[in-house]
Formats: sequence, structure tokens, C-alpha cells
Amino acid sequence: MVNWTPRAPNALGPILAFTGISLDPNGVRLVWSAIPGRSYRVDSKPVVDAPEWTPVSAPIVAGGPLAEFTDTPVTPGQRFYRVTLLR
Repeated sequence: MVNWTPRAPNALGPILAFTGISLDPNGVRLVWSAIPGRSYRVDSKPVVDAPEWTPVSAPIVAGGPLAEFTDTPVTPGQRFYRVTLLR
């Protein structure tokens, strides 16, 4: 670890964060900060307090500092998303 901080939270890499969310004719496009070569999965659920997340993507391997996925929901309505870094 090269960026340690005594008595404060430490991080081993960049923080995963959405950098873009847009709605276009093809669906909902999500873009997030990523670690090149690492795999991510996008999950969703219809309401925030639903107990389970449903995977909506196959593993996505980041080719650079950003990764993206476009979700094409079958039924219209709201969806909440999360991106998970896979091991």
C-alpha cells in the first residue's frame, strides 16, 4: 500500500463511482470509474428497499479507467442500479 493514512480510512485503488448515467433510445447507459483488467457486474432492483439485487449484465472487463454498460429493460419503470467489482 503506497497511499496509507494513519488513523484514517485507507484505499488500495481508485474509488468506484458512476461518472455518467444517461437515457437514450437504446436504454439506460451507465459509465463508472474502473480498474483496467478487472471485472464488474451491474445489478438492479425495482425499489430501493427490495431485499435482493438482480444481475442484469454478464461480467464486464474494464479495458481502461472507465467501464460502461447499457441496460435495455423489457418493462418500463424505475430501476435502481449498483456496480460490483468481481473477485
